[in-house]
Amino acid sequence: MADALEQSNKLQWKWVGITFLLEVVFYLLPILFVAGVFGDYVISVRAGMFIGAWSFGGAILLPAIAAFLSEGITIWEPAIAGVVLVALWYIAFRLFLARYIASGVSEDIPYLVLIMVIIFLLSLLGAWYGERAQKLWRSKTPE
Repeated sequence: MADALEQSNKLQWKWVGITFLLEVVFYLLPILFVAGVFGDYVISVRAGMFIGAWSFGGAILLPAIAAFLSEGITIWEPAIAGVVLVALWYIAFRLFLARYIASGVSEDIPYLVLIMVIIFLLSLLGAWYGERAQKLWRSKTPE
């Protein structure tokens, strides 16, 4: 019993990585694909609506799925993965695209921090939903 409680208090880095991969494949790549990054860079009205909806909904849904699939309690892990994804996305954006068209990095920092906080909170909410669903829907195994 004490071992299970001790393990639930530790951060499960495996689930940070798994959630990060889920978010790259099922969150970031669809947004990039619809935004035309792999093609003509033309965003239609429908594509813009998808990007807006999935930017919000995916930040809740994917951490919920990761928390549901994980063993034990994983609330902080999806939130950490979301913040890492935003940080890496910003670095990639700055290196490959924004250095030609955007303003300086110092002007981006307040927006970057705001986006990180929003993604962190949405991921916490999604992870909480996933843990709640896990508690309600998974069958209990006898000890």
